[in-house]
Amino acid sequence: MSDLLDQGPSGDATVDASGEASSSTPFIGDDKHVIFQHFKFKSKEMGRVQRYWCKHCGADFMGTASRCAQHLTDWEGMGKRGVRKCIEAPTDARAAVRAFQEAKVDSRAAQDRADMDALEAYIGGAGLQQCRRRIEDALIGISESWSATGVTIASDMMTDRRGRPQANIMLVNDSGAVFAESVDCKMEKKTGGYIAGFLRPIVEKLGAANVVAFCTDGGSNYYSACKLLIQEFPKIEHVPCATHVLDLLMEDVGKLPWAAGVVKEASDIITYMRSHHWTRQYVENPDVAGGKGLQVLRPAGTRFGTQYIAVSRLVAVHEILEGMVVSELWKKNWAVGSRKAAADAFKKQILDEKNEWWPKAELFTRVLELPFNVMRATDTEKKGMMGSLYDKMLLLTEQMEALLKKETHEVLTSTAKSAINEIVTARWDGSLACPLHVVGRILNPINQSADIFGPDVECTNVFKDFVQRHYEGVMVPQKRGPPKRATLVIQEGLADYLELRGSFGKKEAITDRQLVKEGTHTMKAWWRWHGTDHPLLTALAHRVLTQPVSAASCERNWAVWDAIHTARRNRLGSQKLSDLVYVAHNWNVVRNWHEEGMGVVVGNIPDPPLPAGKFTRNANFPT
Repeated sequence: MSDLLDQGPSGDATVDASGEASSSTPFIGDDKHVIFQHFKFKSKEMGRVQRYWCKHCGADFMGTASRCAQHLTDWEGMGKRGVRKCIEAPTDARAAVRAFQEAKVDSRAAQDRADMDALEAYIGGAGLQQCRRRIEDALIGISESWSATGVTIASDMMTDRRGRPQANIMLVNDSGAVFAESVDCKMEKKTGGYIAGFLRPIVEKLGAANVVAFCTDGGSNYYSACKLLIQEFPKIEHVPCATHVLDLLMEDVGKLPWAAGVVKEASDIITYMRSHHWTRQYVENPDVAGGKGLQVLRPAGTRFGTQYIAVSRLVAVHEILEGMVVSELWKKNWAVGSRKAAADAFKKQILDEKNEWWPKAELFTRVLELPFNVMRATDTEKKGMMGSLYDKMLLLTEQMEALLKKETHEVLTSTAKSAINEIVTARWDGSLACPLHVVGRILNPINQSADIFGPDVECTNVFKDFVQRHYEGVMVPQKRGPPKRATLVIQEGLADYLELRGSFGKKEAITDRQLVKEGTHTMKAWWRWHGTDHPLLTALAHRVLTQPVSAASCERNWAVWDAIHTARRNRLGSQKLSDLVYVAHNWNVVRNWHEEGMGVVVGNIPDPPLPAGKFTRNANFPT
């Protein structure tokens, strides 16, 4: 037994729990010494994984202090299973370890109760409502800008932790995404009429003249709701969420026969690695041959572009995976015993001796990289994507056609290539394109040219119809002479803009166009500086170019919900939960507005008083 304690099962030199080689000195000042004094462990080989050997019985296993405690006591109070009991540990040692673990659990429970008491007192008292009123006052600076730039109403639905269907309503433009309110949809049929019913009061409260568009995902009920509301408010547009549409485009490509096989095999590889944590930690270790410190990803199903993210990361760590399955460490510790069959199957997948799957995976990532990059660009409220999405989608179509012409892999037959091109075209023409994209393209300073319309008669007609619908019957006072029709004023201003006449043709305006292209100048700022000769056209540009092309802000808002509505706080009522989300989400909006110095300065807003407790550690507001 003494030889076993000195060398471990494989004859390797060991270290004790203090990290000193072949020493029994315990951790000095470590509260876990009562556990670790009974063990030795080998030096770290992969990230955080430790391999322990019991000084009493010689059993070895991988894990943490909780697994060591269970080995000594056979106590499952920490939820650890699959660790055999030590039959040689002294009774007093077992009693000491068990008492230590029970005291730790009791301490945690007491702290949790204290945190919950503080939270209940906070949200049940006046603190939450005071915070909400402060946020409402601070948001006045942002809401006042909506009369000039307009705002987009975005909405989405999800089911919370208690199974209650909830709908959130966001007010979005380039100033940020403000959470307006949520609607508890339980016991309701989520039809278009029902959704229109809770969106209509928001439009009336803001004023229909201040609402530019509705932005929703591709749900048929939301499409129906927008259709009903646009009949009532004909000057409001419907903008399909570009992020959702591009995500669906990638899912459509992933359903093609050759791509579905790639996704299935990638899922099998990731599933094995998630079930065997030491494989993930080998890949994450930057010290192994070719190590990059990258994690193997398996994004949540609600995240956009999940298939591309997962497969592209496997391609990135391909060489590391191959090195792992042929290493001595694999043969010695992992491909043994009851784990050998699954390990051999995994090894066969990784080595891919017929060289079939990895080339397909690389092809899959090259094809989906194009729409994925566009999707990432649309997932923002700040960058004025309304002016550039049209051109990005045209470029995506051209780049996809060029890429498919170059690819020679046998799975990309002419039929498969045609199917991909048809998917891209169908999603753009059938699901995504809308009048605001066309208007935004024309008013984008980067595209300022008399040839912007070119032979595309459809774009010309879309712009004319848009102006006619929004400005029909409006008269604009003139400094000299009688008022003019607004449509005529915009037509004259557009002619000067495209022909580079007046303030649009100055050297500074042309120079600043390049700054807009480089991203150091916004389209809105360009129009503010160089559109002074044509205020009506400038106002139209501000209203269009500041709107989002995506409802992804709703998804980010759901992340705030998840951070607040945790397993330990799953009894929150819908109204209190909505108030907490309102405060937590909009505080960041106000802070960003203040820090960036946009528009009205809201003053130095201090953090509100918060109750003590670990539920506030990673948040600016109670979560």
